[in-house]
Amino acid sequence: MEHFDLANLAVQSLAPNNVYLYDDVGLPSLMVRIPKFYLDEVIDGAPHTPHPAFIVQDTEIPEIYVSKYQNMVYNNRAYSLPGITPKTVFKPIEAYSYAENKGTGWHVMTNAEWSAIALWCVKNSTLPHGNSDNGKSYRFPHEHGMLVNPTAYTKHTLTGTGPVTWSHDHTIAGIYDLNGNYADFVAGIYHKRGIIYVMPNNDAALGAQIDKTISSDMWHMIDGDGSLIKTGGNPWRYRRSSSADYHMMLSVNHSYDEGPAQSAFSEIVVSSGLTVPDIFKNLALYPANPKEDYGDLDGEAYIYIVDSTPTYFTRGGTASGKNKCGIFNIGTGSKDDNVAMSNTTAFRAAYINI
Repeated sequence: MEHFDLANLAVQSLAPNNVYLYDDVGLPSLMVRIPKFYLDEVIDGAPHTPHPAFIVQDTEIPEIYVSKYQNMVYNNRAYSLPGITPKTVFKPIEAYSYAENKGTGWHVMTNAEWSAIALWCVKNSTLPHGNSDNGKSYRFPHEHGMLVNPTAYTKHTLTGTGPVTWSHDHTIAGIYDLNGNYADFVAGIYHKRGIIYVMPNNDAALGAQIDKTISSDMWHMIDGDGSLIKTGGNPWRYRRSSSADYHMMLSVNHSYDEGPAQSAFSEIVVSSGLTVPDIFKNLALYPANPKEDYGDLDGEAYIYIVDSTPTYFTRGGTASGKNKCGIFNIGTGSKDDNVAMSNTTAFRAAYINI
């Protein structure tokens, strides 16, 4: 085990919050430690309670470890390593297995964990740039990464090969490629007919201990008062604000509009007379900050809802997203646990000590 300790000594001399974590067969993943923080540290006026990412089964956890890079797969296990092409074209249940096969505590990164990082970036003015324009940044075209295939129609880059502005904290110690390149499939959230279904807090991080498929009894809707409900109630939903512009509206007491609904993330509107529950802000499903706080996005993050069938979410956008990219970007993934995502979607494992 001595060489493992030396590897961590070397990486932590440059990035103290980075660590090699080893799975149950002794193979490493480079991870970034995210210590627990509170909502009022990232959202002005929020209560002094932990961000939901740090609550699992109603118990606070001190930290989360997130893959520094989107993951490759080796022997049916997911690994976070630099300079590789991440795994794409996978079914949601396969992604769960690739992460959970690594051992207890390992799981596909959840939307709660993603949202915690996104809110931290806004508060710290480090919204990550990325490969949003076929190998380079759309807004900062002098920034580019190392191409996977220079002759490909869509030009993806190898993990972590962009400049430090492509990391979540704009340093070499950060989490890379949260904006563009390959969209990230995240666990613990899906939508159906505009209604958002979530698992409480960060319970989706329990990995193999719980059922995360569409048929699981862990899913909850967000009721009109912001509470989580399994049935009945009057849940919030995304819908079109008009048939002319397709802008996104959050509302209750409305039926689902068939057809696409999309808008810039910072311009989501709310039905007249309603106040969006804090849970939407906490989970990066609605802006928690004034529009101008999102001005440094490498392209404006968008939200896109189109399906009336259950559909998983992706975050971050893709290499061809151009002005519709960013860490707050919300896209659509697989429509079924056993239907593969596209070759523009990857995933990353995370770890909690349970």
